[in-house]
Amino acid sequence: MPVYVDRIRGSFEGLTKSQQKLANFVVDNYRDVAFMTCAELGHALDVDQATVVRFAQALGYSGYTELLDEIQDIVKDELKTVHDIPEVANTTDQAFYKALLLEKANLDMLLVAMPADTINEVLGTLSKAKRIFFVGEGPESYAADIFGWMLRQAGLPAYFLERDMVTRKMTLAHVGDGDLVVGMCINPEPVDTAEAVRFAREHGANTLGIVSSGTNPLAQAANKIITVPADGVEGPSLVPAIAVMQGLIAALAQK
Repeated sequence: MPVYVDRIRGSFEGLTKSQQKLANFVVDNYRDVAFMTCAELGHALDVDQATVVRFAQALGYSGYTELLDEIQDIVKDELKTVHDIPEVANTTDQAFYKALLLEKANLDMLLVAMPADTINEVLGTLSKAKRIFFVGEGPESYAADIFGWMLRQAGLPAYFLERDMVTRKMTLAHVGDGDLVVGMCINPEPVDTAEAVRFAREHGANTLGIVSSGTNPLAQAANKIITVPADGVEGPSLVPAIAVMQGLIAALAQK
């Protein structure tokens, strides 16, 4: 039995009615919860974010993020089991198929756990933005640049920020209401990206983070986040994030 389920069962009678409603939803819909932010879960059950946090704390977690990480790990393990992903690849063809199976598992998780409300909100934010700026570090910077290019092809005012932090801040100092700054980080410590997004938010811009975990510093810096799985053979995979970009572009074409 998962730890969080065991904790819910042991604590259920002592929970408030709102927390019991959360408990039942989490147990019955954990695959959906796996990619719901604190705000999204609260909205789905008509409770405020503070109630969600107190619910997690009542179960012995430091907050909702710790509970969410545990649920996401369970869903990832389930998908790996379903697709029979080998732990060790002994031949070149096994290595090839293992990499593809990992990506399939990532995409399957997106399909079952990405809330429609999140996608619709992000689509509205993108389509209404006066200007859209992208920022990323390392490999993510190239993925962010691809997203910007796709949005420009769709007719949206998208721009990629320079990688130099001083130049970035000079540009971000002029952002404001109506602008959107999108940060991307799949690796665990996007210090510069998180700092740039936080700086833009402080200057009045709306901000969006594409991250692989709710504990990622970028997730704490942005107004809104999209959380994507990122299990890869040799480090985090960018494929799910790029798939989300493709999906957003296809959805924007329908608006």
